[in-house]
Formats: sequence, structure tokens, C-alpha cells
Amino acid sequence: MEIFNRPPTIAEDTLQYTLHPPQDLSDKASATTFAACIRAYVDALLPDFIWHRDAFELKVVADPDPENDGWILEGRMRVGDSVDDEWCTVWLLREISSKWDLVIRKRHRRQLPGVNEDEDRDNATNDDDDEYISAQDAINLIRDQSIPTVAPDAAEAIVFRRISG
Repeated sequence: MEIFNRPPTIAEDTLQYTLHPPQDLSDKASATTFAACIRAYVDALLPDFIWHRDAFELKVVADPDPENDGWILEGRMRVGDSVDDEWCTVWLLREISSKWDLVIRKRHRRQLPGVNEDEDRDNATNDDDDEYISAQDAINLIRDQSIPTVAPDAAEAIVFRRISG
């Protein structure tokens, strides 16, 4: 039945993020240790931080991509109407990616508050397009040093302006 083949969806007030560790850290033991290191780093960045709903979390899960037999890190948090929690998580993910070589995918059903819709539209992908790239192909492209994968300056400016203060 078609109902069973649909991809899982996330609630409108939920932020989901996936961290793909380097290939040499994709076995379960290494991924678990890596998650603990990231958690300690987050705790050091935000000592005594009080989240409005769910705290930042990471779970070690098997990579759902059938081409990979490794492990990845996932997190999901209900943010409700807490704009601060959403942007704090975006900032954390940027800090984590600055410290470690990993690929991060963030999913959220609604546009982050504080982002101008006209500017965002120019830098966003259209979910209705017929052309898609697999998650593994995207990871391979990002990790290929010969391919420039930096976001456009306008897209970076939007996010960095918001998370810098």
C-alpha cells in the first residue's frame, strides 16, 4: 500500500538534525564515543542552559541508507514556539561542524523566524522539484575537496546575522 511507503514526516514544531561522522568513525563504538564528545562540547558551550522544551540530544542509529553499513547521529527536538531554542540549535550545529569534520543535515517543516522570506526563497531548494540528490551523493559531494560546496554569501549572511546576536 502507498501509505506504508511514505517517508517519515516531522511535526511543524520539531527540528530534526542528522550528523554524518567521518567514515573512520562510522562503526557503532566510534560513533557512540563521538556522540559523547559532541555532547561534552555542547555542555561546555552552554553551561546551565535551560531549554524551553526538549534539550539538544544525539542518538546513535544505524545509517538508513542501504549503501552504508555504518552508524550516524540523530537528534530531534520539539521547539514549539521557542525561536531562541531553534536558533540556538542552528548555532550549536555550526559550532560542532567548525570543530569536527562531519556532514550535518537539518530538517524543519517551517521557515525559521527572523529569515526574510524573499531572501530565503532565493537560497532554498524547492521540495516540489523533480530533481533530487540522494543523501549519500550529497555527503560524497560535500566531502570531495575538489568540489566547492560553500553556501552562497547571501545565504550565509542571513543565518550568521541571526545567530550572531
